[in-house]
Amino acid sequence: MSNTPEETTDLPASPTLDELLQDPAWQALAIARRQALEVYARHRLPVSPALYRRSGDRHVWRPADETLTAEERWDLIVRGSESGWRLVGLERVGRIGRTRIVEVQMAASILSLTEALTRRLEESDAGARADMARAFELGRLTAAADAQAERVKRRKRRRARLRARARRLEAGRSD
Repeated sequence: MSNTPEETTDLPASPTLDELLQDPAWQALAIARRQALEVYARHRLPVSPALYRRSGDRHVWRPADETLTAEERWDLIVRGSESGWRLVGLERVGRIGRTRIVEVQMAASILSLTEALTRRLEESDAGARADMARAFELGRLTAAADAQAERVKRRKRRRARLRARARRLEAGRSD
């Protein structure tokens, strides 16, 4: 059994951009990423994919200067916190800059996950992409069900408060 070039190069064709844009998994990632970037924008954090740096005493992130050499960038990554400077990717900006704001922390986590899942999708075949799309849909439906359950709980609590208030008013009138 010989491995001729024809036998070893039968790889599936990469999906076209149009095919990717129609893929539910890619669409779900794009929506999640857009929503996370909207959170960043509301909190005046950068939204363009790049490396960012900031001084420890300032809360403003600036794109890493393109004139930085690879050695200077590595130095910022390794010893940045000692010198008061930080160099991080977009997905880490929200974890470092405003760590007390839960919405920003969640957006940073979403950006990290979408980055990892994007790499995974790029390596996947159509079956794996379909599985991932189903998992995204499951997550979306679960979140929608949780939100609906919370709305029902709030409605029930409100009704209970209104009934209690009505009973108190009735009790006050019967005196």
